[in-house]
Amino acid sequence: MSSIEPLPNLRFDIAEATTILRISRAALYERINAGLIIPQKDGRRTFISASELQRYISECPMQPQAAKTPS
Repeated sequence: MSSIEPLPNLRFDIAEATTILRISRAALYERINAGLIIPQKDGRRTFISASELQRYISECPMQPQAAKTPS
């Protein structure tokens, strides 16, 4: 018998998306409301597609973190 490969995650719920993006739930909803991230609805549930997360990440401007100075 051949084993069946599991499907890759094609969409993520809000909790998974916040973990992937490393932002809060409120910050994710702010980006959704601003039109920066386009969600998918399935009944009452909200999902973010993997391709939408990749698009958002690739379009985010990279901001260098401030260097920590020793005290």
